[in-house]
Amino acid sequence: MLVVGHISLGYLLGKIIAKGKDIPLNIPAIWAVSLLPDVDFYIPGVRHMGPTHSIVFSLIVFTPIIMFKGWRILPYFLGYISHTIFGDLITNRGIMLFWPISSRLVYLKTPINYVLVYRIYYELFFFALFLIVFYISRDYFRVRHENSAKLLLVIPLTAVVLPLFFDNPIKIPRSLVLPHIIYLGIIIYSIFPTRS
Repeated sequence: MLVVGHISLGYLLGKIIAKGKDIPLNIPAIWAVSLLPDVDFYIPGVRHMGPTHSIVFSLIVFTPIIMFKGWRILPYFLGYISHTIFGDLITNRGIMLFWPISSRLVYLKTPINYVLVYRIYYELFFFALFLIVFYISRDYFRVRHENSAKLLLVIPLTAVVLPLFFDNPIKIPRSLVLPHIIYLGIIIYSIFPTRS
């Protein structure tokens, strides 16, 4: 899965859990954590889809945070692991799902693994759901007012700009260029607060 799918899926899962548990959702934070496992692209010597994509690793990282902050962290934990479970586990490259217990590469065998068109439809489906929920819930308004987390928008902004303009870390398919541009617009719109 690429940036479009990861942001969309992380946001949607975070939104469902936050609403169900009556937890306020910090949108820049959920976007950021849903992309965080891909930090491995930029860590020398760390395999992509390796340790940062591990469920064990995510439990090690999030358990102390949950103990300190309580269950308000649950949407962000699910946003983080959605990257692995619903995003990259369905690729045919495999991920180190149980690192450091095992370095074995794991993936689910589905038609999505093998046909690029299916993967693109998968991402576009979640992107369309994101747009609908983002608009209906008026989160486009809320995200502009979350001043305490504006700095976190650097993560999704970088994740959208690098493949869109520099083919780094990967080249995005043409059919996902428009969703990347829409996300870029949403993120830039979110950075600048409204004038009161």
